[in-house]
Amino acid sequence: MQSKVRVAIAILICISCLQLICQKSGGQIPVGAPPTSSTQHPVTPPTPSANTSDVIRKAWTEHLRRSTVSFGTVQTIGGVQTFRAIGTGVLVAHSVPGNGFKVGIATARHVFDDPTKGWRPSDLHVRFAAEEGRTFAQDIGYPITLLAAGGTSLWLSIDGSDVAVIGLTDAFVSQLPPGLLTDGIGDQDFASADDLFEGEAVLVFGFPSDTQVLMGPDVLVRAVTRAGVVAWVNPQQPLENVFMLDANILPGNSGGPVFQVPTGLDKYGNFHVGGRASLLGIVTATLTDHDVVGVGGLGRVEPASVVKKILLALP
Repeated sequence: MQSKVRVAIAILICISCLQLICQKSGGQIPVGAPPTSSTQHPVTPPTPSANTSDVIRKAWTEHLRRSTVSFGTVQTIGGVQTFRAIGTGVLVAHSVPGNGFKVGIATARHVFDDPTKGWRPSDLHVRFAAEEGRTFAQDIGYPITLLAAGGTSLWLSIDGSDVAVIGLTDAFVSQLPPGLLTDGIGDQDFASADDLFEGEAVLVFGFPSDTQVLMGPDVLVRAVTRAGVVAWVNPQQPLENVFMLDANILPGNSGGPVFQVPTGLDKYGNFHVGGRASLLGIVTATLTDHDVVGVGGLGRVEPASVVKKILLALP
């Protein structure tokens, strides 16, 4: 009995020491190599009101999920127009000094253009997170034009990449009610070289159609969250090359954002508490896309650096 008491006391002492170290180091426990100069963004809790029961505390993932959108087509089912999700996208923005922001939606290129399937739609519909309170039959989203009158693509990509970004034009934004574009991934949310490494914990958001079998036809009104790890990175400039993800992703996750989980061990073995989740990349393919069976949810991800290059090239 005495030995158990001693162990319990020792554990309490260790926890107290760790809390003290966290307070002195701003949320970082230096157990490994010295951290790099990458900026840590502390999480600011909501300010309590006079009546604390009025405060709605949202999950730290809420901003990430609300930055995620679904692309789809419109079908007539039983005489009712109904949205059908076919892919995922993420709202991204870049600050232009003296000229506001460049805003677009990043996704997998094959959501817009897949020559192997003869798929090149002139337009799709997009649904935002703020619409999740309504079913696909109640809300079919908003039409977004992908091809100009002459067949020219209104979205951009780069050679050898399966990432595409379409800019949000004034004409498109003008049809949206207030409150749909409240969230997005900005310059400060893109990953740095220290954010991407093998074993890094990640979250993936998307609209995999297979989940409808389990949960019913209206499950995809809200983005599905998957957890996983970075399984492999290119040893040569990992942030500039595709990497592999193990997160049990499925068809329909194409174009979905992959975010770093901010709390946990960093690349150098230091333990971080809190912070801002960074965009690591975009899901562009899964092994199930290629009829490979029995290998889990491995997927191909193109890095956020490619998304940023395309976003910067938008007119």
